[in-house]
Amino acid sequence: MPVCENCQTPALAEFKYCSVCGHPNKSGGESSASQPSKKCPYCAETILAAAVKCRFCGEMLNSRHANQPASPPTMNFGGYNSASPPSLYPTPKERNHWNPGTAAVLSLFIPGAGQMYKGQIGLGLAWLIGAAIGYMALLAPGVIVHVACIFNAYNGDPRS
Repeated sequence: MPVCENCQTPALAEFKYCSVCGHPNKSGGESSASQPSKKCPYCAETILAAAVKCRFCGEMLNSRHANQPASPPTMNFGGYNSASPPSLYPTPKERNHWNPGTAAVLSLFIPGAGQMYKGQIGLGLAWLIGAAIGYMALLAPGVIVHVACIFNAYNGDPRS
């Protein structure tokens, strides 16, 4: 690799001037067209013969890195940074998640609905029957059972 005569930093042959000090390049701005080239074995684009990585497809060309595939480009899909868009259908692990606030609001309107939303169907039915019996007996026991049902729906581990 040529070196700048003025500041002794490595200089690229295709530039007319040093990128550090601005001194004219000794090679006189030799273009990359005059350098030897080859075809990329992966995408068949023309690249420099000394290239280690294809600038078009990103594949490594030397034998040391040849078995390491190039990483796919990352794209932004609505806040998700990944090589592919998010799935439209939740995985079984994602389906088991529940939101504590949603569970509490559901139990506010229908006692036990928050527990059913969390997947605790039997417990939800028990809270529904208990609140109904409490409201039938007197208003105060029904309200107490209903508030306890809301707190029970809100509490717990959302990842379970």
